[in-house]
Amino acid sequence: MAPRILVTGATGFIGSHLARRLLQEHPLGPDAELVLVVRDPTRLSPALREGARLLVGDLRQADRFREEIAETTWCFHIAAEADYRGGSATVENNVESTRMLLDLLAEAPGLERFVFTSSIGAIDRHPNDPCRRPLTEDDPAHPLTPYGRSKWACEERIRRSPLPWSILRPTWVYGPGMRKTSHIRTFIRMVARRHPVTKFAFPGRVSLIHVTDLVDALLLLAKREEAVGEVYFAADGHPRSLGEIFREIGRYLGIRAGTIPFPRPFIRMMRALRPHLPFAAQNLFSDLLSASNEKLVRLSFTPQVPFAEGLLGTIHWDAREAMPPQERKWSLVTGAGSGIGKAVAQRLYAAGDRLLLVDCNGEALDREARRLEARAFPLDLARPDALETLLQTIEREGIELHRLVNAAGIGIRGTVAELGFEEQQRVIAVNVTALLFLSRFALR
Repeated sequence: MAPRILVTGATGFIGSHLARRLLQEHPLGPDAELVLVVRDPTRLSPALREGARLLVGDLRQADRFREEIAETTWCFHIAAEADYRGGSATVENNVESTRMLLDLLAEAPGLERFVFTSSIGAIDRHPNDPCRRPLTEDDPAHPLTPYGRSKWACEERIRRSPLPWSILRPTWVYGPGMRKTSHIRTFIRMVARRHPVTKFAFPGRVSLIHVTDLVDALLLLAKREEAVGEVYFAADGHPRSLGEIFREIGRYLGIRAGTIPFPRPFIRMMRALRPHLPFAAQNLFSDLLSASNEKLVRLSFTPQVPFAEGLLGTIHWDAREAMPPQERKWSLVTGAGSGIGKAVAQRLYAAGDRLLLVDCNGEALDREARRLEARAFPLDLARPDALETLLQTIEREGIELHRLVNAAGIGIRGTVAELGFEEQQRVIAVNVTALLFLSRFALR
């Protein structure tokens, strides 16, 4: 019998990324069958609806899937009601779903791992904690929200179970697919609207992890034998202040943000008042939500997505989500491998544009094209045949240019009298001829 992977929460942010990875890359084996427990299969991508086996229903009534669940080899339990302001119903629903799943998996003789996605909110901070160091797996739990209390209750129940379990506590998870009301996506909208709050350099730091890296961590826990019976925080290892996050978002959107500092006495006062502040305000001045990833790193976890890169991709996705597909414009940027061209390309990508990038430095161009999901044209614009190739490709594929940025240029030190004939030809070809030809083409 082929091994079976059971995933809950596949219609959500994290679960959908994990399910796609399992379906496309087969990290747990090429023969493993992917089974998804979902309430609304219409929220799945077509690829997942066709490529996975679906168990449609509520986890709290999952006993009707007893036979299917009994054949599970690996289980990733991600489904949860992520309602931070919910009441006792949030706790009851999340705990009952987990209890039902644990009971059914107890009848799975071939179960190798039960991986539970918890949250940093399951721990939080004691009111008297000065927040001077990141949280670790050894810190006691003081969940401050119903959602956090539900996750902690699930953790306690899992620890008492006889299953081969591992628990992962993500910090702030960001990336394409995140909910509109989630932290980073909310910040993007606030900076774009120039909300007054985003002007300030709030010093409170948070730990983050890109959803791609989080999926890596989940799979790592499923594979490593030493992860059985262990709890891990998932973070990229570089806590960032809210002011820094505002500044980075503003850099990509071309908006000044996160630059107004607070006086140190005021920061000290706000940190002293933290226990008396609303939960949403406690992290503004204190490192309430920073956590160490050292234990996960010792398991050989290495984050792959730098924050600047992951944030830019998230901003692009958010902009793209806000516009109909037919309104996504093509922009052509020359000299996109470095300098001004590179910066402009990033700004256009953040605005949701589709990009055609040109540069004579193929290595630098390929790096930016991968980062910006762009078409790369490693061409020397001093060559007439290179220009012809570029323009023919655009015409043949029916690409309608919305923007043209002529950033490519050659600067050679010395006077005109000192330049050799070939150097003069090259400067004129790139700085004048290519600019005129591309501009004329774009204006047609």
